[in-house]
Amino acid sequence: HQPTDDAHWKFGSLNLAHGFGDPPRRTNLYIEGHERSGEDRTHTYDYSIYAAGLIQNITRQFAIQLEDKHIDVDTVRGNLPKLGFQYLWTPTLLTTLSYSHSVSGNLGTRVGSLRVDRYGKGVNLLAGIAGGQTSPIVINLPDTDQTDTVPQDLRQVFVGATWPFSRADLGVLADYQKL
Repeated sequence: HQPTDDAHWKFGSLNLAHGFGDPPRRTNLYIEGHERSGEDRTHTYDYSIYAAGLIQNITRQFAIQLEDKHIDVDTVRGNLPKLGFQYLWTPTLLTTLSYSHSVSGNLGTRVGSLRVDRYGKGVNLLAGIAGGQTSPIVINLPDTDQTDTVPQDLRQVFVGATWPFSRADLGVLADYQKL
């Protein structure tokens, strides 16, 4: 359960990933699903987001990401494909460049992003920026004013750190979004 401003959400999420193959040509497949129901000042609504993706290493340093995300939240719906490129400059420095553009429905989304990850012995650091046009629900902001079908300009900056523990990570992220 998550209260946000004047909205309240109940949700469940599932993420699965599987990688196979030798490192220079490794293939990583992933799926995720998010089901929620929510209510705000004026009505109740359902929330479903599903994504499936592939990250394919072309070389030991370069990988391509293909993803399709289906969004169906209240009156906002559509498909949001993403194309991404990852480059491993050194064993401890990775950059990711991606672009998402909605192709159906009323998402009205065109967003590009750049992320840099620095892997260390005890802590991993990350930072990035994103920008473009999107509906509030695409970046997980409930739209309590019901203007969710009108795309708005997005500017985002984020920084964070993660600490690995066996098969899990503990992370802290500061995220500034202007929509």
